[in-house]
Amino acid sequence: MPTLYQIGAAGYWTGATQTVASAANVPSGWTARPVPQDVPEGHYVRLTLAGWETTAEPAPEALIAEPQAVPELRRITKRAFRSRFTKPERTAIEWAAVDRPELTTEQRMQAAALRSDLKDQEQATYIDLDDPDVELGVQTLEAIGLLDAGRTLEIINAPVQSEELP
Repeated sequence: MPTLYQIGAAGYWTGATQTVASAANVPSGWTARPVPQDVPEGHYVRLTLAGWETTAEPAPEALIAEPQAVPELRRITKRAFRSRFTKPERTAIEWAAVDRPELTTEQRMQAAALRSDLKDQEQATYIDLDDPDVELGVQTLEAIGLLDAGRTLEIINAPVQSEELP
């Protein structure tokens, strides 16, 4: 299992490490690049574009970050995201995305926007439930009546199950 290393301001390693299941999606402020093991006492390491650099100069006190846990990523598969919607909801979304000439221009534009969102989901590697655009998309479905009131919170905030992980 890979180990992640927390990087504070100016690239200094905070001393925090965390073992994770996969280093495929390393969160901001962390790196999977192993810290050098042969750091002389009283020296520090910081990550630069060229790699780890050992220095006797500590990070300025204002730049030292408190060690933090690796944030839990709320990324799920595209199939798992679809499964968070009921079959009637999925059917209503698909029907609303159909371009029908008898609709007004505004309604056809809404359908086009919905098709665009669905295409983005098809092209995605995973769905990030913390992405503001994902939440906005689900809120829009609720606002235009394709989802019942409160469904956005249920869909976005439901805990991620192990079988939903990419």
